[in-house]
Amino acid sequence: MTFLHLAKQFSISPQKIEQTLNSTTSWETRYRALMLLGKALPAFPEHAKRDENRVLGCESNVWLYAYLEDDKYYFAIGSDAKIVKGLIAILLSKINGQSQKDIIEFDLQQYLTDLKIFGQLSSSRTNGLNAIRNRVVDYLSN
Repeated sequence: MTFLHLAKQFSISPQKIEQTLNSTTSWETRYRALMLLGKALPAFPEHAKRDENRVLGCESNVWLYAYLEDDKYYFAIGSDAKIVKGLIAILLSKINGQSQKDIIEFDLQQYLTDLKIFGQLSSSRTNGLNAIRNRVVDYLSN
């Protein structure tokens, strides 16, 4: 299986993310919903969990691989932490299959605020998610 195939396997829409998280009534149920969203991520291949794919700045282990096809970018991102996988699912729902311009213009903090999770995340989780986004943007800039 190629990384492109793996990246294209993720198909949760932003609308599904919003519907799932907006149907929760407390932070605890939202947290559980985040972990369930993370289960939708395709498994990141063990052989690709190498230093060159690792995202620095995350407390958890996170690996990222990007692929360009027809001016659209696709990302395979994996982690060993359930909640981080859920946050990755949120990010991927907005950037996977998008143009460079759309990805760079995407306001992650605003989206997390709209989903009512920005203020609920620990600073280390927020910093880790920003590190993932920054790695994506760095890839686009090279």
